[in-house]
Amino acid sequence: MEVVEQAPAYTGLAERKTQLADRPLRMLPGTRLTLTVTSNRPLARGRVRVTPLGRGAPVEVELTPVKGQTNMAAGALEVDQPAALEISVTDIAGLDAQQPHRGRVEMLEDRPPRMTVLEPGRQAVATPGQVIPLRVRAEDDFGVTQVQVERVQVVLVQVVLV
Repeated sequence: MEVVEQAPAYTGLAERKTQLADRPLRMLPGTRLTLTVTSNRPLARGRVRVTPLGRGAPVEVELTPVKGQTNMAAGALEVDQPAALEISVTDIAGLDAQQPHRGRVEMLEDRPPRMTVLEPGRQAVATPGQVIPLRVRAEDDFGVTQVQVERVQVVLVQVVLV
């Protein structure tokens, strides 16, 4: 059973092809999976039962015959939480596969981006109208494509209690 993983666009990760095996598939939430089943018999249909390992009810995704490939069926789904997969197929004579194929999906953590102000330092002093050079470092586990800094005006108020 071939699995094509397409990570969310913001990651910039390339599409990855793998096989559904005994070890769990590990991916980011929002990954689109395309499953392709190959049989030794012409297939009429198939299904993937997706059972969330956390909250939520099981859902079924239809596998349809691949055009021009009578012994293949495929379907796609988006994964956003850990889940158990159970894949079954039916041939054109109406016979179901003896054993469904099983697999698991685990989620990878997508850590939030980090930004550090390098300049000016903590003790910088500015007068009204002064332009202050700003230098930052931005990091993310999937890369940073843009950093946007918005102008913030800080007004200090001194409160005196009498």
